[in-house]
Amino acid sequence: MFGFTCIDFETYFDSDYTLTKLTTEAYVRDPRFEVLCVAIDGKAYPPSHVAKALAAVNWDQPVLAHHAQFDGLILSHHFGHKPRLWLDTMSLARYRHGPNQSLSLANLAAKYDLAEKSVPYEDFRGKRWADMGPLPRDRLMEGCAQDTRLTRQLAEQLLPGVPAVELGMMDMTIRMFTEPRLDIDRHTLVTFLGDEAARKESLLKELGLDAKVLRSDRQFAALLENEFDIDLPLKPGKNGPIPATARKDAFMEDALAGEYGEDVRLFCEARLDLKSTMAPSRAQRLIDMGGRGRACVYMGYSAAHTRRWGGGDKMNFQNFPREDTPGGKLRHGLRAPAGHVLIKADLAQIELRVNAWCADQENTLQALREERDIYSESASDYYGRKITKADVKERQAFKVVNLSGQFGRGHKRLYELLRKTGITLEQAEGMTQAWRRRNDRIVQSWRDASNGLETLAGQRDRFNLLKCGIKPGEVLLPSGQRLLYVVRWQEDQSCWARLHRKSMVRFRPPTLCQNIVQSIARDVLALKIFEVFKHVHVWPVLSSHDDACWLIEERDLEDWTELLEGVFTAPVPWLPGLPIRSEIKTSKTYFMA
Repeated sequence: MFGFTCIDFETYFDSDYTLTKLTTEAYVRDPRFEVLCVAIDGKAYPPSHVAKALAAVNWDQPVLAHHAQFDGLILSHHFGHKPRLWLDTMSLARYRHGPNQSLSLANLAAKYDLAEKSVPYEDFRGKRWADMGPLPRDRLMEGCAQDTRLTRQLAEQLLPGVPAVELGMMDMTIRMFTEPRLDIDRHTLVTFLGDEAARKESLLKELGLDAKVLRSDRQFAALLENEFDIDLPLKPGKNGPIPATARKDAFMEDALAGEYGEDVRLFCEARLDLKSTMAPSRAQRLIDMGGRGRACVYMGYSAAHTRRWGGGDKMNFQNFPREDTPGGKLRHGLRAPAGHVLIKADLAQIELRVNAWCADQENTLQALREERDIYSESASDYYGRKITKADVKERQAFKVVNLSGQFGRGHKRLYELLRKTGITLEQAEGMTQAWRRRNDRIVQSWRDASNGLETLAGQRDRFNLLKCGIKPGEVLLPSGQRLLYVVRWQEDQSCWARLHRKSMVRFRPPTLCQNIVQSIARDVLALKIFEVFKHVHVWPVLSSHDDACWLIEERDLEDWTELLEGVFTAPVPWLPGLPIRSEIKTSKTYFMA
């Protein structure tokens, strides 16, 4: 166990200026912000002593906090301090226990049989330091000091055995938020908002529909019934049955696959497009953030069940719209400062490669080792003629087949993805079957996963799936990391289910395969990022599920390209024989078409 300093801030809040109504970034950067006290290793300091107390901290040693994004942004934005390494008990608890339980300091203290939190929040709501008497001040400072004691005690139990690469990923995740480096192009984002509004208005005019009809569940159901004689199925709602018109409802999936005709498909597609506010809301949040400073990139460490990162602070930088979609222009709003450029390393086809390696799909592995074009080859099998990159439509179709079909997705989903290319439902079924014949070992892994689910549920002692060891409640991955599960058989629905947050959700055998592959791919990306850091001591400023993006000086572009190509194509020690490839792109903005 190495030494560290534990820090906790208590800050002013009231009924309007509060973290329940503001993002962490907006709260900390707000003019109303005030530090009421800081505690350092069990000793609390009032506002008049905060700066001096912080100046005495050895910032060359690790600093610990609970939810370090909050305390870290205060430290960097208001006091200019950046520790050598961040430790965070919330992230450590996610590593140990997964994302399905509350990781508040109070709940973790109770879980580990520690003393209770004692910060009297209601006593200082709406009160600045000058408004408090001696007794409330003393109680506040003692509660703050107690928080650092609890945080230290938790860390002492959570830290042992955490790999260096995971400590690095936690540190990276925190610094993306606490040390913002990307500029926000507010003018570009305002233009994007206007273009999105115009695009949706044009879509409504083209269809001759009112936005209110498409947005309303009941009016949309009436439209389909009156115009197309479709009796929409219902599902339970908060106040009684409602039409089943969400994207993942069976009716909508069939409608989007064209089973009710082209007009119904267009109406359903337009409804989903119109109801989606993801890209515009993100643009507005970035515009607002840009008025306060650079982009604080919040990512939740191990937020997903697969241990991949997730969003947070009302923004998910993990799933910005792709460059080739209407919302993709949102990426232009994140820009490198003058004299700098963004460089992105992408683990090409990483899930497909990991899946083939885990399933021993030797024909695919050999093609990847020889750097053959597997999309063209699988298309050739189906079309009965040689397909090359010149056959853009056919090759692109089988790129979608390869990537979407590897975890049990059927032909209806494929048709939905490819319908704009003009394929029929029958062709989609033929493509799906052709891919499955070519990838028989992967298909077999879906069947084997039923035994994996039985093992997770405690009906078997052990089972091996996709080169991973499974025992009740967990999957041991090649990297040495674990996937944690609570799995049960649901008699009333005749299906497997797993715990997701606070409820049980359906868990198909191929989804277990997908979880395993995605988690292994996540570990590969983490390893590559960590290896780059060991060379240059620089973390990425952005990352998604299969890539990472660094902000570098333009003059260093050649050296960085060589470094990233070397690191990202190097063999993975715990995946021997995995053929790995990377793509490097650069841009002044996050848009890297």
